Amino acid sequence: MVPEASARKPYTVTEEVGAYLIILIDKEPSDYGYLPSRWTLEMLAEKIGHDLGIKIHASTVQRLLPTLGNGWNRARPTLCIPDHTKTAKR
Repeated sequence: MVPEASARKPYTVTEEVGAYLIILIDKEPSDYGYLPSRWTLEMLAEKIGHDLGIKIHASTVQRLLPTLGNGWNRARPTLCIPDHTKTAKR
């Protein structure tokens, strides 16, 4: 009895995807029409999918970044509490 071939999809991460990801993270999102000032994994995955025609998930981008020599950290949460006495402190 011959085992059946697995129904696994082919890998979407190619050298082309890695090279394009490096190009994207070297530029600002505003260069491509995005409003946020920092890249998100979802924005990177969407841009790769749109430009290269390869559907890729944000978690795949997250796993790919360290292999390209880039780390990924979450933005630090900050509180935006207005200080009404700020001018008086100067």
